[in-house]
Amino acid sequence: MTDAIDFKGAAAGEIDNWLLSTLDQEQLPLTEILEMLAFQFGKGETDKCNEWADLIQDTLAERKLGEDLIALLRLRVEWQPKSNDLKDAYKAMLTKVIKDRLQLTCIEGAFEGPQSTKESFKRLDTLVRLKAGAYCVDNTWGFGIVKRLDDFYKKVTIDFLKKANHQMSFAYAGETLNAIDSEHLLARRQDDPAEMERITKEEPHTLIRITLSSYGDLTVTQVQERLAEEGFVDDAKWKSFWDAARRGLKNDAHVEVPAKRSEPLRLLAKAKAYDAEWFAAFSLQRDAKGIYALIEELEREGVTKALDDKSREVVGGRLAFAILGAEDADPTLCLKIILQANRLGFTGVEEGSYVRPQVVAARLAERGRFMSAVAGLSARDLQLFFTLLSEYEFTKLPELLLNNISEMPVQLLDEAMAFLMSAGHDEQAKAGIQKLFAMKSAPPQVLYWLCMHLDVYREWGIGQISDLYLQVITCFESHATHYRLRAQKLLKGLFEDRDWLAVSLELIDAKARAHLMVRVRNARGWEEASRRSVMGKMIKLYPDLEKTASSNAVRKDTAPKGRFTSWRTYKQRQEQLKEITDVGIPENSKDIGVAISYGDLRENFEYQAAKDKQGLLMRRKAELERDLAVVRGTDFAESRDGIGGRGTVVVYNTPDGTTMTMTILGEWDRDEERSIVSSESELAKRLTGKKAGDKVELLVNEQDALCTVTSVSALSAEIKAWAMGD
Repeated sequence: MTDAIDFKGAAAGEIDNWLLSTLDQEQLPLTEILEMLAFQFGKGETDKCNEWADLIQDTLAERKLGEDLIALLRLRVEWQPKSNDLKDAYKAMLTKVIKDRLQLTCIEGAFEGPQSTKESFKRLDTLVRLKAGAYCVDNTWGFGIVKRLDDFYKKVTIDFLKKANHQMSFAYAGETLNAIDSEHLLARRQDDPAEMERITKEEPHTLIRITLSSYGDLTVTQVQERLAEEGFVDDAKWKSFWDAARRGLKNDAHVEVPAKRSEPLRLLAKAKAYDAEWFAAFSLQRDAKGIYALIEELEREGVTKALDDKSREVVGGRLAFAILGAEDADPTLCLKIILQANRLGFTGVEEGSYVRPQVVAARLAERGRFMSAVAGLSARDLQLFFTLLSEYEFTKLPELLLNNISEMPVQLLDEAMAFLMSAGHDEQAKAGIQKLFAMKSAPPQVLYWLCMHLDVYREWGIGQISDLYLQVITCFESHATHYRLRAQKLLKGLFEDRDWLAVSLELIDAKARAHLMVRVRNARGWEEASRRSVMGKMIKLYPDLEKTASSNAVRKDTAPKGRFTSWRTYKQRQEQLKEITDVGIPENSKDIGVAISYGDLRENFEYQAAKDKQGLLMRRKAELERDLAVVRGTDFAESRDGIGGRGTVVVYNTPDGTTMTMTILGEWDRDEERSIVSSESELAKRLTGKKAGDKVELLVNEQDALCTVTSVSALSAEIKAWAMGD
């Protein structure tokens, strides 16, 4: 670590030495470095700043620290008068350093067009924040949630409230969208509409403050227009709303209310005066979330480091009050407040302490709410909470964790197992997992944990490594929701990870690898593209598995029964087979013959390429023949009303009131424009067997949500015609 330096008083030579030493560190304090550059540039040290920036830039590029490099270049364009001349150079530099395909697509979209370098970095900042589930705002469409990013077609799909599944190119998204965080006015309404409705009615001044934080300084008229446009306060109720808000703003030291309506309201950065008046108001706070947030604010401002006795009594009293209030309403928040209280020294074992963690934990356990409460904590908070309960001798903790291993989400299971093993309960943990594994009832999150801890699996002697892999593939065939579904996805991701797969396959013998290949090949409940990708990786690692992968033999115990698809997609597969048989294979045979004529097959690239293609064609031919042998075409004449399933149209409502219509057809059928989904899709499986009025958990905006089926009807004549290929 390097010594701290006072940038304001340091000479250029001192900064040179500090910077050289800092750049040798394994973890670069980039924030501190950028603050130094900004300050020195403000002093007029332009030449030195460019010299230092060149050195930092080379270091970041050499270490492939793409995000840090973006931050540095973004700062440099602020002080470079001819930064537009460097636009292509900066783009090329980032493209060379960054290897992530999605980030590269963001860079390409951000720099596309004639805009300035500064504007390009602004657009890049927007694009890199557009993750699936992220919130954004568009001037035309308003509030939206990012649904997916496609780095192949270079498009972002967004569910706007005014238009679902709207696609934008990366370049256009960077230009028109504004990425917003969870504290933005519209994001807070999306996350907690009831709370925002309460704030609008009961705390209008808070709504004004949130609006200013979200949109910047606004005049009263602009605030009115904004809140009316977004549906918070209509014009008819504005006067009474503003009168109440103005009274509240008088006590808000963070908001400056001008004397003239033509001047903007300003949200000030200046800290509040945490005086006796503030603590008196805080002592009346009754909302657990509000208490938690305000104490976090005190921590951020450093106020909690020097509380006098009276203020400390207020804080301790509110902590105890908030914990009691959150036990029923939000048990996870209750635990977060306990951790908060512990950080500030308000916890104790003895009676009379403001907060007694072991007592609260016992109450939650008695009411069956302990496990759901800890499941909502972050990994870091889980570690802290388990440690805290151990220190406070909450003896029920190991028992609670051991009894709920099979019901834990992945993150909780990982932290729980780490705690149990470090606390000397590894034998009990081992016994619990052995029992689940022996009964072949281990849930996907337990299987994922074992796959991530193969050394423990082997040390505990739970079974053969190959047995673990086979149970994983079997679990893909079972319907899962919530954290089990997420664990299934993580497991599939592991098998698609070449490095993990290489290590894992090395632990089993050739016979077990061949058996595993057969199970992968015949696995159901696994997307075809992903499954074939795994098979391809296995073959690259062990070429002898290719024969097993291309074998026409299908295990009887995994052969599906009663498989159907529309005549349209059935004929399409037939045509694909005909194309391969009549055109692809004959042409490939000619290519092989021509390549042989070139001589020496050992160094004959054309021959090797043709043989590789032959292998691909023969495997695809075998796959199509196998598929066409077990899947039958149908006209869906049996389509009928009443119960969801193959050959029905299911209409359901999502929690936000959106009505969705899905047509379930056969195994190979899919058409997004017509809302047609395969009977083998996760959505179709969840809707199968459902009737009007039934509740069903479906993925809405990448999260499970409880939806209501409103009708199940037979196929329309138009869909039947489509299914026939007309």
